[in-house]
Amino acid sequence: MKLKENQTIQKLFLCFWMYAVLGWLYEVFLEVVVYHWGFTNR
Repeated sequence: MKLKENQTIQKLFLCFWMYAVLGWLYEVFLEVVVYHWGFTNR
């Protein structure tokens, strides 16, 4: 049972970071391509 809980926590952690990076890339895409503001690392 402990192994299954550990796998679930790892999966949630990986999903969190994956969506965080995807969100950052989406924001950069909008800033650079759509609005032509240029890149600023926030």
